[in-house]
Amino acid sequence: MKHIHQFIVISLGIFVMHTMPVHAVSVNTPIVDVSNVGVTEVAAQTESTSTRENEYEGISINSETEVPSNWRLFWRGVGERIRLATTFDPVANAELRITYAEQRMAIAEQIIAESTDDEAIVRAEKILERSNKLIDQVNERIERISENTDERTQRLLTNIATFESRKMERLEQFESRILEEVNDTERAERLLHRVDDEREIVARRTERLTTIIENKALPEDVTERLQAVTSRIMTTASTTRDTREQRREAMKSLRNGDDEARKQLKTVRQKKQPSDDTTTSSVNTVNGLRDRMDRREDVRDEREDVRDKREDRRDRRENLRDSQMMDNSIQTSEELQAEN
Repeated sequence: MKHIHQFIVISLGIFVMHTMPVHAVSVNTPIVDVSNVGVTEVAAQTESTSTRENEYEGISINSETEVPSNWRLFWRGVGERIRLATTFDPVANAELRITYAEQRMAIAEQIIAESTDDEAIVRAEKILERSNKLIDQVNERIERISENTDERTQRLLTNIATFESRKMERLEQFESRILEEVNDTERAERLLHRVDDEREIVARRTERLTTIIENKALPEDVTERLQAVTSRIMTTASTTRDTREQRREAMKSLRNGDDEARKQLKTVRQKKQPSDDTTTSSVNTVNGLRDRMDRREDVRDEREDVRDKREDRRDRRENLRDSQMMDNSIQTSEELQAEN
């Protein structure tokens, strides 16, 4: 009876997790007008980078058009955990986690798109925590999974990089929304600090992924695509670090009543937009990764040469020993014949 009850509860959870209500939209007076350099340009950038480099391979993501209630989100989580627990293939399991993490990220994005009030932000943060946990679980397993660099593993590595790239773009859009819609400077600073923390999480995971890529013998086209995605993420993270202090100073001045700080904030946003310098930096990052991989390949070749030479010397010693044993055997045989 207990098992039947558990089955009914689980089945109910899987059934109800699809319907989702919609919240109302809240719009505030902007801290700074970033309409020309914020959401519009970031959206254009997102569209321009939604090429093969920013699309999942072999993973189908259902679009999130509505925000689920906490109850339905709970039952969705139940269904996800059941499927993860019964998916034993490591690559398929990792791809499921990426799928669920992407869906959670899309839900959080939808919540923020509808409202940036405190209640919405808290809920979005909790959902993002689940998304981060799922991706962290993939990263914990990727070193072992990537020991086999077949096509499925290559696709998995690419999808991990794609997830991080898509998340970084969403964070850029959220930063623009904060500056455009949140009129309380102290609250805006707290939200921007949270965005910065999420960027650093993405950057740390991407650094680890970059190390894995460098140490794997992947096809050149796969390596180049991964390098392009990871370098774009790291360039965005680096640019954000460079402008973070300027943004904080501008927010502080604005809180103290300096209206000129609005222009300064707009300038900071402009600095973060893609430029020739950013492109050059990204190219340099890719070239740097390629150089390091080439050097690693040279070191591996040198080690293989040393190993081959050692094997040759060992073979010559064994041949010499066999020859000496043969000579000794012949000599002994001749001596015995002479005695007889």
